[in-house]
Amino acid sequence: MNHNRPWKRVPTEAATHEADMSSRKPNILLLFTDQQRADTIAALGNPIIKTPAMDRLAREGTAFTRCYTPSPVCIPARCSLVTGLPPHITGCVDNQRMPQDRPSFMEKLRKLGYQTHGVGKMHFSPDPFRMWGFETRDTSEEMPGANDDYFEFLKHRNRRRPFFLWSSFIKPHPPFESPTPWNKLYRCAGMPPPFRPDGFERLLTHWNHFQNRYKYRDGGYDRLLQKTIRAAYYPCISFIDFQIGRILDSLGADLYNTLILFTSDHGELLGDYGSFGKRCMLDAAARVPLIARWPKVFPAGSRCAAPATLLDLWPTFLAAAGAAKISAHREGIDLRALLAKPRCREAVFSQFQQGALGMYMATDERWKYTWSAPDQKEFLFDLKKDPQETKPVRGPQIGRMREKLIRRFRGDHYSLPLTGGSWKKFPKAKLPEGPDAGLLFQDPADHRERLASLGEYARSNG
Repeated sequence: MNHNRPWKRVPTEAATHEADMSSRKPNILLLFTDQQRADTIAALGNPIIKTPAMDRLAREGTAFTRCYTPSPVCIPARCSLVTGLPPHITGCVDNQRMPQDRPSFMEKLRKLGYQTHGVGKMHFSPDPFRMWGFETRDTSEEMPGANDDYFEFLKHRNRRRPFFLWSSFIKPHPPFESPTPWNKLYRCAGMPPPFRPDGFERLLTHWNHFQNRYKYRDGGYDRLLQKTIRAAYYPCISFIDFQIGRILDSLGADLYNTLILFTSDHGELLGDYGSFGKRCMLDAAARVPLIARWPKVFPAGSRCAAPATLLDLWPTFLAAAGAAKISAHREGIDLRALLAKPRCREAVFSQFQQGALGMYMATDERWKYTWSAPDQKEFLFDLKKDPQETKPVRGPQIGRMREKLIRRFRGDHYSLPLTGGSWKKFPKAKLPEGPDAGLLFQDPADHRERLASLGEYARSNG
């Protein structure tokens, strides 16, 4: 199939059947970044970063300030986003194959009369060019052998139908690089050092140590280097922000009848807690920005601190499109309902890997609990007293939050991490021997070898 000819399409049955009704539906624009921390928007409290377009969205819409990814790594987060299902249901718990028999919200929107178009990085696996309900796609993937193709969608769309446009950016995923003049926006000396609270080492899991190894960051602390890394990460976001501004400007009058959602798949530790990358349930990696703009629906300048999740996008989009059934799974909630009733859910959840390497998180309006199977260790933070997650606490709340996670898995007959009414005990995982074992290489041949070695590593750890 040739995906590079986007404007010659045979009209679908849904397109002709719902032509009259579709004109009254809102357009939907999903602005999506890769590996953007939740605290990287000026209007939401970052005094250094320059994000005028994201600030505009926050000023004209509602920011959900405690949104969590279903999985703090690329492919499972996106898999849960497009299917509306959590990782323990899809089986996609790491950068691996997505289930091929699950519908996407793009398919649902297309059947409701939407012209569906995807631009940029989707990170679909195993086929990066699969359409997944898009009528047309402009691909831009960061993997070996991928071809990029770009066309001007907003100028060529079918105005008899509402559009769904997913504009997905590769950045600020590493490598942290930006074109001139964005690469000169921030100086090392003006950046804050990473957040390294006293005793942060006790907060780290096996996966923090694993990532630090393959990212060449477990050989010691260099304060200026880590400030320089942040000074390279921020321009990636400012560059994206400029493109978002161009997209918003191009909407013209359509801006008033368009639901815009801005978010990311996961965060980036960026040196905080002595760590880099994602694969971590601390907020720097697991919490993502989420802003909803839709005039007269999401109040301008509003902030909602109720726990949200990327699973909420499925029901939000389908409810806006007028679908009779909006939920793919009980955990997803229309963001309008969450805004109206912030305590309508018990908790939101996240998961990375499973079995002996699994890590699981539950958080409600105050407490955040994590179980790390490779460490046989659990963490509980009181986010009201300790929002920066520096001092794990004990007490009766740890049992209550643990039970929320276990009850969730039991309800879906997911037993891999469980034995009876508690967590299954596994041998503690170990890093590869030798200080240079397990390093990341980016060229295609070594990339394939690394994927093979990671598979062997996972198998050897159960």
